[in-house]
Amino acid sequence: MGLNYLDHIAEGAFRDQELAEHPTLFTRWTRSLTVGGAEIPVPSTEDGLDWEGEIVAWVGRTLVGASPAEALAAVVGYSTFNDVTAWRAQKLTSQWILGKNVDRSGPLGPMVPAKEVGDLRDGLWLRTRVNGTTVQDASTSQMIHRGGETLSHISRTLTLHPGDLLATGTPSGVGYARTPPWLLRPGDVVEVEVERLGGLRNAIVGGEHRRNPSLGDLLDEAPEFLRSPPVRSSRLPLTGQVGVIRFGTRGGRSPRPEPGRWSSQVEAA
Repeated sequence: MGLNYLDHIAEGAFRDQELAEHPTLFTRWTRSLTVGGAEIPVPSTEDGLDWEGEIVAWVGRTLVGASPAEALAAVVGYSTFNDVTAWRAQKLTSQWILGKNVDRSGPLGPMVPAKEVGDLRDGLWLRTRVNGTTVQDASTSQMIHRGGETLSHISRTLTLHPGDLLATGTPSGVGYARTPPWLLRPGDVVEVEVERLGGLRNAIVGGEHRRNPSLGDLLDEAPEFLRSPPVRSSRLPLTGQVGVIRFGTRGGRSPRPEPGRWSSQVEAA
């Protein structure tokens, strides 16, 4: 989901436009996802990449024309996420998808069960740091469109299935909005930390690393990776802004996310 915090809208190109009635949705493909600790390469066509600390909601059951309450009840967990963005690619057209799908640009943290997280509307703090300097510091209580409302909105058009992910948008403090712009370049380290969800830490590397094996290639081995022991009993070590990301299941749909059954298919709003 994009443009989901008022202060983020105020710092960007949409600040003089009326607040949209509906959330801005775009797609991330699973091949763009990675994990904390993985290196994120800067494409040769970009001066650098931007950070966008976020929270991802995991859908746990099929949703078709669901009410906001039904949709929220279907969320089985949340993860810390960094929606690393290539601004040159994103601004080539009115569609954001290319800039949101740089190789290995979407580090996703372990899933924490929703019952341990609570309601995002009550406010969890989210912080992003670059080379140790805090660049984003906000509360989820500042969100415009809530997760249940947004999943309900999507489900009226697109059926949501177990394993679909909704990234809930980033607060203010992104690099491109600064004067001068501050972008992530090779040698930088970016961290995102969310209350109750834990943190991600990723190093930025040059574009030549796009051709080299890295932790991003674990996405091709997702079944084995997802079967590895959890970091803690309630957290699954999963691979991995506005968007719904679908991890299809082999052999049909399962009634809830099951480690070891993911494929790398994407079907998104």
